[in-house]
Amino acid sequence: MTPTPGRGITPKALQYDMVWTTRRNKGVLHGPVADRFEELVAKACKNLGVELIKMDVILNYVHLRVRIEVAKDAEILLSAKQLVGKLKRLTAKHLRSEFKEIRKIPSMWTREQLIEDWELTSKDIREYLASKRGQDQNKKRENIAKPHAKPG
Repeated sequence: MTPTPGRGITPKALQYDMVWTTRRNKGVLHGPVADRFEELVAKACKNLGVELIKMDVILNYVHLRVRIEVAKDAEILLSAKQLVGKLKRLTAKHLRSEFKEIRKIPSMWTREQLIEDWELTSKDIREYLASKRGQDQNKKRENIAKPHAKPG
């Protein structure tokens, strides 16, 4: 809900859909790892005062729908980007310490995330994931095409 000009209507909460992927599209989010991830996210959201509406944990990506409360003075207590950052740091720290197969990956999550203030459809998520795969392939091509510096 956006404020209406001249009416001073302020939303009590903001709802966001957010998606982020594992580094290098590694399919590590399954079985006990996915279960532990869900526990960590649910607990973190509760501790931060964020309502977790939906959570889909797929092999190489996460889709969350959350509601973040807005203070009475219309200040957002926690932005969606801040929330994603906190969740990524927390889950990476715990999952990497608890599951040795994840320690082999240089880092758990990519830096990017998709955050929208409307409900993402499966098509939106597929397009985001396809764009991520395209970026990864372009980076590989750039690394191959870069000339090596000559020792000087």
